[in-house]
Amino acid sequence: MSLINRIGKKYFFIGTTILLLITLVNYSENKTFDPIRMNSFFSGFIAGFLIALLLAGLVNYSKFKK
Repeated sequence: MSLINRIGKKYFFIGTTILLLITLVNYSENKTFDPIRMNSFFSGFIAGFLIALLLAGLVNYSKFKK
């Protein structure tokens, strides 16, 4: 059983939402977020992980699976 199936849709959605918020804070030009902004390596790593996680979730939770 894959990890995505064990997590479930609810926690998968919560996890991807948190990663999306972290990514938006890191790549925003708003000066308010300067104290909590990460360096480029970690923000790029989180963005790449988020894209891979969203693609895996799209394949796993697709309604058109055979």
